Formats: sequence, C-alpha cells, structure tokens
Amino acid sequence: KINGIAAGEKEWRLVREVLAAVPGVREVISDVRFLGPEKCPALDVFTPLLHDTGNGPAISFARPDATFYRGEKLMLTVTAPDRASFLYVDYYYINKGQLWVVHMLPRPRQKPEWIAANTRLSLGQGGEWQVGPPFGSDLITTLSVLEPLNLGNRPEVEPAAPYLAALQKEL
Repeated sequence: KINGIAAGEKEWRLVREVLAAVPGVREVISDVRFLGPEKCPALDVFTPLLHDTGNGPAISFARPDATFYRGEKLMLTVTAPDRASFLYVDYYYINKGQLWVVHMLPRPRQKPEWIAANTRLSLGQGGEWQVGPPFGSDLITTLSVLEPLNLGNRPEVEPAAPYLAALQKEL
C-alpha cells in the first residue's frame, strides 16, 4: 500500500507501473491524492519538513469531508502540537494558472504568537474567508516552529512565489 500526493493522474500511473514491475509485488493499493503541478512549489518547501514524526499541528474543518461550496465560510480548527510553538497557517489556491497564498495565521500586521501545547484555535468563524471561484482542490499548510520566522510584512493575499522564497530562506 502506498499513500501520498502526486501532481496528477499521469504521474501516478507511471509510479504505479514501476511499483507493479517490482518482483514479488502482486497488487498496488493506493491512497494518493492529486493536487496538480501548480501546487508543487508549495509542496517542495514543505516536503523536507515531513521527516519530523512528532505530534505536529492538526487541522479539522467545520465540514467533516472538507468540501466547501460557493458562499460558505471557510472555517477550520488548528490544534497546536504537543509542544508550545509559533504557528503559521496558509491557504494556497490557483487563479488563472498562478499559485496564490492567503495568510490565515498570523493575520497581516499581526506578530506571530507563542501558542501553548495542544491549544485549539478556531479560524474563519468571523467570516473572513468565503468560498468562491475559482473552485478546485486547494492546499492548507500548518507550520510549527520554536522561533518566530522573519518573513517581513506580508499582505493577506499574495502570489505564492515570493512568500515561498522567503519561507524557504527562513527554514
């Protein structure tokens, strides 16, 4: 069994063929999600951080299936990891072929806050983010760090490329 994220069906089909050709493999069972190649720059920054097997931050949504519809409020709960830390939550989406990021936590012009272990934070209850076009599978990332990141003053929404470059430099 294999799980993870792939850019698309074509890429996953190639990986599946290679796995199926391994001697002794009778069946490839998968739980792979497709995010599209446009979101790969964000994944490139976060993938090296996934080696930490500790209890990282967790996200839960107001809707159990994490599917939202036009006009609904995007509401989520972030649970801090089992150690106090600074939390960063970002929402990535594609618009006209370009990757954009919405900074959900900390909010613009807000300094990162030291969050106690296992604290639950509700985001979006005030209607800050409403679901609208363009529709599709988007990406929300959480990052827990022991020192605040020096990312400069960022707008609430911006093209993802300059933010990801600044983030990668800090990590």
